[in-house]
Amino acid sequence: MEKYKIIEDEFIDFYGQKLYRIIRIVDNVKGGFIESINNLSQEDNAWVSGNAKVFGNACVYGDARVHGNAKVFGNAEVSGNAKVYGDAEVYGDAKVSGNAILKDVKIEKVIDFIIYGPIGSRNSFITICKEQDKISTGCFSGSKKEFLEAVEKTHSNNNHAQNYKKLIDFIFN
Repeated sequence: MEKYKIIEDEFIDFYGQKLYRIIRIVDNVKGGFIESINNLSQEDNAWVSGNAKVFGNACVYGDARVHGNAKVFGNAEVSGNAKVYGDAEVYGDAKVSGNAILKDVKIEKVIDFIIYGPIGSRNSFITICKEQDKISTGCFSGSKKEFLEAVEKTHSNNNHAQNYKKLIDFIFN
């Protein structure tokens, strides 16, 4: 059964690619933009919304979400419970999966980011993009310096703070 359809008369020209707005069939909620039905699975809960764009050979499936101004293109895949948003770009042969949360980063290949967890007082996962100095976990997204300041403010020097600091030292040193 189809979960969405392409709105043929609502499209944009994005650097020479014709991308179509999608609409969820069950409740008529408009989504983001895709180039073809091959970019977003019809079989699961994956969704593209806002001004997000998925095109080329890229595919979003599983329970993944792509929203905001995010772009997924090339041969990239976003799957599992992954969330790609903000001004994030996932492209090339990159694969984002599991519980990854990517905001405002550019991922071109598999080795560009690390996901670790569960960690912290909420037992959540942390996504670290070392080369771009971006860290995302829960509702936090920012630089290494901003993350360590937030950890200090929230956890002082308790066990959770020590675990976060050990992880950051291991990744960045």
